[in-house]
Order: sequence, then structure tokens, then C-alpha cells
Amino acid sequence: MSEEGVCTDCDEYKITAEDKKSCLVPECAARQKISKEGACVDCEPHTILHEDKKSCVKPTTCTDKQRIEVDGTCVECDIKTRPADDQLSCIQDTCEDRQILTDIGTC
Repeated sequence: MSEEGVCTDCDEYKITAEDKKSCLVPECAARQKISKEGACVDCEPHTILHEDKKSCVKPTTCTDKQRIEVDGTCVECDIKTRPADDQLSCIQDTCEDRQILTDIGTC
């Protein structure tokens, strides 16, 4: 509601305050983004909340020895494995005769 008592829409990413006289940015959970309508929406699997709190992104802090968990955290792959190209799982090569598996999951 404006100062003149006229109802107006809240800006994107905001909701109406309890007093119905102002708009505010909602408080969402740690892994939730704010939609344009002001609703709290869960982040997609394997992502983290962006600092703008309006989007979720793939974490950039994982090393080349880590995979990304569903909650967006980075976890070390076990010995003899390495992250897949998408970093969502750990993989290892299938070695042929006369080959051995290295600590990073390659033959």
C-alpha cells in the first residue's frame, strides 16, 4: 500500500509484510532461492544458493578430486576413483590385462 492508501504490487522477489503496508524480501532456508513472486523455492540437486539469493549454481570450489553431493557440498572421491566429467559421481576405468588401476582411477 502506498502512502496515499492505494494498493500497489510489491517489486519482484518481495512479498507483502504482515502489516500489509510494505513489502519485504522473504527469509528462506539455506538451500532455497527466492522466486520473482517472492516464494522460497528449493535449489536444484547438486547446486548451492548464489549470493544474490535469487538463483542456485553449481559450486565452483570443488577440486579435481571431488564430486558434488546432492546438497551442493564437495566430497573427496575414494582412492582409485576420480570425479566423472559432470562431477556428480566418482568413477574408475576398467583395466585390461597387464594394466593396473592408479590411485586416481585410471589404468
